[in-house]
Amino acid sequence: MTTDKEKVYKYYSLRQLPMIAGLLAPLCVLLSIPPLTGSWISKDDNILNYNRRSFQTDKIILSLLGTGLVCLFTAHFTLLLRFLERHIVWNTWISITGYFINFCLTLGAALYYQFNFPVQQGYHYSGEYYAAYGSSVISFVISSFLIIDFFKHNHLKGKGSGLSRNQRVLVFMAILVTLWTVLGALVMGSFEDWSFTRGIYFALVTLTTIGFGDYAPSSAHARGFNIFYASVGIIMVGMFIAFIRSVILESFEHTYLEKMEQIGTLGLDNFYTMNFPSHSKGSKSQDLGQSEEKVERAKTVKDQEKELKKAQLAQYIRQLHFSVFALFLFWFLGAGIFCWLEPDWDYFTAFYFCFISFTTIGYGDITVKPFSSVVAFCVYSLIGLVTMAYFISVATELFSCLIETHGDRIERKRKRKAKTTINQHNNQYSPNNIGDPQRDIDLLEALEQSTGNEERDLIQKLLTMTEFYHQEVTHFVKGVAANQEELDNEDAQLNSFQLKKMEKYEKIYGQLINLCKKKLNNSNSVGNLAPPPQTIQASLIRNESSEFLIEPSSRHTFGNY
Repeated sequence: MTTDKEKVYKYYSLRQLPMIAGLLAPLCVLLSIPPLTGSWISKDDNILNYNRRSFQTDKIILSLLGTGLVCLFTAHFTLLLRFLERHIVWNTWISITGYFINFCLTLGAALYYQFNFPVQQGYHYSGEYYAAYGSSVISFVISSFLIIDFFKHNHLKGKGSGLSRNQRVLVFMAILVTLWTVLGALVMGSFEDWSFTRGIYFALVTLTTIGFGDYAPSSAHARGFNIFYASVGIIMVGMFIAFIRSVILESFEHTYLEKMEQIGTLGLDNFYTMNFPSHSKGSKSQDLGQSEEKVERAKTVKDQEKELKKAQLAQYIRQLHFSVFALFLFWFLGAGIFCWLEPDWDYFTAFYFCFISFTTIGYGDITVKPFSSVVAFCVYSLIGLVTMAYFISVATELFSCLIETHGDRIERKRKRKAKTTINQHNNQYSPNNIGDPQRDIDLLEALEQSTGNEERDLIQKLLTMTEFYHQEVTHFVKGVAANQEELDNEDAQLNSFQLKKMEKYEKIYGQLINLCKKKLNNSNSVGNLAPPPQTIQASLIRNESSEFLIEPSSRHTFGNY
């Protein structure tokens, strides 16, 4: 169950730029290695036909690229430490510096090659050369995102890494899958004497279970390694897809919890500003008119909660429409890209290739050949994982929401027949749920209930508020006492957030007590009533919590805690 601290952290600290930077980092690694492991000029653009590995030979270019790669891996490592909440400010600036140095050195190497090694007739720049530009651009983008995030959020003071637990694991899984892909490309390249780009292509086709079959290991050593490599890698990709789904659902939950919190907070404010009727003799008709006007002017919390669930269902439907649109756009746009990159393909052939590939059917009758197509396929296959995971996540969640909504209707009917008001009261205010915004909504629903007997309703509301107030005060005071020695900015923010809610509880509770006093002074009707069974329990709770409860007339407030 999500704790109070995690909820407040989600509301105020989650940001998009750090997660984008973390997901771009693995792609930067993939584009940084080919410039070191291949020639920068070529005659034939069919990179997959290069059986033997070739390496860059110029020492100056090797020095620039090698130093940039060291800075790049250092930046990756410190970025991981930042996501682990380790010295966030220092590691952020080390990451920014590392990415920027890699940008400068890689771009400098590409420009140095362009000015000092003119391309001879019949040759052209290879894909490895353009990969150097891609690596430098992504490094610059990552460093820019980190700088913007740093200065936009008060130098990251009290802001954390910017990622939730699921987002953090998603970034780690993206890096892990990338490193596993690079490892497979290097090992299979050494066994089969393949180029690095051909090894990357083989690794992605294997890990995504597309399996074209156009390239396969031929030696016993390579086949043995591939059994182990594919077994572990497919599990990694499956976990990566699972955490993509978790992050998508987390964003839905974040929006839902914010709306629930808003309903609870506004409900407490509105309930406090309501004038509790005194129910003096001769004024019942006037009170009835005021009550009818109140019903016409304001919706009950239960109505707002129903509207929230309808809005959530509508949100899932909109997201499903968007995911279907994104999926078809992915196929049609991919078909246009591959039709342009592959000179012998028409649009239908390219669309057929996209459908067969990214549904992981992978017949192998049509495959990519030029370097540009291979790079586009490698990048597009990663985007395809995200797109398919998004569609499956939204469709699954919508189906679950429909089942849950129908189940809630059946459950409400069953509860109305099988449970009494006392049992419902005991279940709603369990101390195990303290901190859940649903408790505020349950409290407001209980205070809005009416049986037609004004005096008995007043006693029941006072009993409900007494037990609720006792649990909240005890939980709050114990939490403050436990965290007093190790209070950080996040805890202080959480305590301030809870303190405001406690003040609202105090005001509502004080109004109920004052109303009961007026009722006892103005009428003897309450004394003639048979007390409810819970009256004794209310007295015990009042005595037990006397050191925590604060009367409205007291000069002390919760600010003293």
